[in-house]
Amino acid sequence: MQFDLSEFREFPPQQNGHAQPMLSINEKGTLAMNRAFLQKLGEAREFRAYTHETGYQILLFPEGEPNIRFARAGGTAKNVQLAADLKGLGYRFPVRYDFRWDQEGRVWAGTCQEMAEPPKDLAANRAKRRRRST
Repeated sequence: MQFDLSEFREFPPQQNGHAQPMLSINEKGTLAMNRAFLQKLGEAREFRAYTHETGYQILLFPEGEPNIRFARAGGTAKNVQLAADLKGLGYRFPVRYDFRWDQEGRVWAGTCQEMAEPPKDLAANRAKRRRRST
């Protein structure tokens, strides 16, 4: 059999998910960092953490008063309320966030990889619910 390789394209380079700093959250509220994230962080395990109101992004600031602490050995933490909030927003578990370091903001910024970006009207709907409940 003869093949003309000019008619073919090579496979794209394989992505190594183990090299990407990631954090996963299960429905019981366990947050777990992968090995790549632990290695990038060095000794840092305490952060001032924020979640976007849509749940789509998480910010971990290594400076400031910590409101979350990950175990030194396994890089895990527990936050049952965060899991309940994500479930209430319609996320399916486990929820995975890919992180990158933002030098300008001095923050680890994580973006959810389990769902498409939330609908634009999600924040507006949340604001309407808040107004009705007051």
